[in-house]
Amino acid sequence: MTSNFTTGAAPSKPSIVTIEPPKAIIGVEVVIAGEGFDPSPANNVVLFNNVSAPVIAASLTAITTKVPQGLLNLTNPLCTVTVTVNGVTSNGYPFEVLPMVADRTNVAVAGVDADEESKDADITPDGGIAYVTNTGADNVSVIDLNTASVIGTVAVGDAPLKIAINPAGTRAYVTNYGSNTLSIIDLVKNSSTYNKVIKDIPVGLNPIGVAVTPDGKRVYVANYTSKDVTVIDTDPKSGTFDQAVGNIDTDAENRDIDVSPDGGLAFVTGTAGLTIINIDPNATDPATGESLYNTAVAGVDTDTETRDVEVTPDGGIAIVTTMSGDILLIDVYPKSPSFGQAVGQVDTEGESRDVDVSPDGMFVYITDYDRNTVSVYEFAYAAGASPMGVTGQRASGNPVVAADISLKLVATIQVGPAPEGIVIDAAGQRAVVANSGDGTATIIDISTAEPVDAVQDLITDVRLLEAQGKLSKGHATSLIAKLNAANKQLLKNKPHVAVNQLGAFINEVKALMSGGVISREIGDALIYAANRVIALLTDPNQKLADANLAKGDEQVEFDLAQNYPNPFNPQTTISFNISERAQEGIHVRLMVYNVVGQLVATLVDEVKMPGRYTARWDGTSSSGAKLPSGIYFCHITAGGFTKVNKMILTK
Repeated sequence: MTSNFTTGAAPSKPSIVTIEPPKAIIGVEVVIAGEGFDPSPANNVVLFNNVSAPVIAASLTAITTKVPQGLLNLTNPLCTVTVTVNGVTSNGYPFEVLPMVADRTNVAVAGVDADEESKDADITPDGGIAYVTNTGADNVSVIDLNTASVIGTVAVGDAPLKIAINPAGTRAYVTNYGSNTLSIIDLVKNSSTYNKVIKDIPVGLNPIGVAVTPDGKRVYVANYTSKDVTVIDTDPKSGTFDQAVGNIDTDAENRDIDVSPDGGLAFVTGTAGLTIINIDPNATDPATGESLYNTAVAGVDTDTETRDVEVTPDGGIAIVTTMSGDILLIDVYPKSPSFGQAVGQVDTEGESRDVDVSPDGMFVYITDYDRNTVSVYEFAYAAGASPMGVTGQRASGNPVVAADISLKLVATIQVGPAPEGIVIDAAGQRAVVANSGDGTATIIDISTAEPVDAVQDLITDVRLLEAQGKLSKGHATSLIAKLNAANKQLLKNKPHVAVNQLGAFINEVKALMSGGVISREIGDALIYAANRVIALLTDPNQKLADANLAKGDEQVEFDLAQNYPNPFNPQTTISFNISERAQEGIHVRLMVYNVVGQLVATLVDEVKMPGRYTARWDGTSSSGAKLPSGIYFCHITAGGFTKVNKMILTK
């Protein structure tokens, strides 16, 4: 949640209302919200336990500062923050100094000086080390993610851009744009050549993207100027080990490349939109019997040049950033009727660069070069679309097939200047962003917070909204009371009662949205955060596994809860409410659709009386056939009420 503070008449004494985030490691920027501050940074003295902190920016109601280095030897993580203006000191406000990895979800927890013009990053499979390419310095920084410090530098070729680590974690492959080579870095820790280049392989002209197949036996390099893709044999048992064994013409200036999770397809961005290459050694043309191995089998017309590409873990969707700032969602499931077609489009109104997807397939992280941020999205249906497959149209007239699926912005994370590359570790705990503007890397904690901490973060968000004038004191107090009640129940080990309180919080937020008190953007963010906590607390074995549905004294209204567990295998539970207003009953249909809008299962199709219900789905179609892993949508209709939730089936 971003902070835009208003100004007004300065009171006589400074006062701290809240600090965002409420806990952080040393060196991280924090915002002190309150009143009575001086708009001139030099006139504000900020102390953390009597240790002076730099004032980066200031207004009457907000100060941006950094947790000071002088707290390195702090024995008690809790400290007191004060602000002194013209000799008058504010109230003390508690703040927690964290170790190098924080608890809070989607927060930048560390900034690391890499080198000059950092471009891309990758993380070892164990999640401990990040490697960041520095184009301006012709090297790669080695970063210990547990201490957030640079522990080494590897000299590579001229103008290194992209980097990819093989699945075994034994090698890193770096494209050198200026020297037309691929550097191989040894990552075996006990080796005499650990963190050194062991070979430079000539590739095409001006290589950019690089990808490794899931078995580690092939590396594909996307070349910009020579308009081709170099294929490198990296199978140590092969007679052509570490040699270029082929070139695939694309007739386009190529940028990035990614490989499907099953190793069957490669996806190349560039001036031709998206080129799809078959990289399955056993693939043949059904009509002629000829091999399709390492041949371009499809091209996706994107109306604009494309930058980066990342395939979802289920292999169903390719997420593509474009030169115009849009995000395209391409159906790349080979057996889909809309294979190779855009099934969704998001206009970011910014300059989107690189993209990565969380390992569970739930969230999409995209760097925004202009705004110095990382945008976090979740999959959702496009506004107004139905799950039957609505055909849209792009500006040029080219269609967007089955434009049901979209991305919903759920968080924005401030990082360094001009961020480009982003990578998420295999466990889904941390992300690393390469900031080209100042040659730094930002480490982001994307792990799920503990429920009590997550509720406390929500309280902080509400206080910030009050400090910004976006929420009245009365409304803020009422919302915080419900959140405090939830935390009290958590401390009493009564999670289901806490869910009731969080449900009441959600209902009140919805009422504030309906009344125009808060914007839909703010309300959705608060509801999303509360639902994340509820998902943590929900017991999958309880019959009424409730993620959205308020209980207790609240009137039952129409609603569809997020299924639990999600992702799931072999089955999941779906809860829904029928409003008390439907006194004579109402016809309910609960249906499951695949990603291209095809109905695959009907779970409920009957009249239901008011109340709370559950249904279970085991990942099979209405005919009993087992469905493939991937993204599915649960859609409920009850009279005029309709709602859609995304589900992920894993195999």
